[in-house]
Amino acid sequence: MAPAIVGLIAFASGYQLEESKRFSASQQFLYEQKMRVWTSSAKHFSAYIANWNRLRGIAGLEAKTGSLTRDEKTRKNQYVRDRDIAWEGLESTLWEASLLFGPSARQAIDEYFAFEATQGNLRLSELAPAATWQMHRDRIMSQLRLEATPR
Repeated sequence: MAPAIVGLIAFASGYQLEESKRFSASQQFLYEQKMRVWTSSAKHFSAYIANWNRLRGIAGLEAKTGSLTRDEKTRKNQYVRDRDIAWEGLESTLWEASLLFGPSARQAIDEYFAFEATQGNLRLSELAPAATWQMHRDRIMSQLRLEATPR
């Protein structure tokens, strides 16, 4: 009887160890995915905000001078393209984050998407201040970092 108990204990210990490894591998994978999404969000957010700021700057120049040179128009068009590319990356990354992260991160992301929806049809001069975008970015990035960090 003792060998059966020892065998059962050994089996249970081995099973528990295997489950622990599997859980650890799963946790490691989730951590890596969260870190990838976090860094991708930071990259796309920075590019998106930078290009909005460039567009505001060139719009200010256009308002001041009444027109843009050919080079300035080319730059403006490039800023629009770069902003749109950054938005596509940011939007998809934030949707991915809303799947991987918890309720606090999802709430910050949802609030940002709601804010972004109010800005879509405005002229550059009517947009919310750049600080508003930065506030949303900082809030989301802080929450993602908090939730991605293993405890």
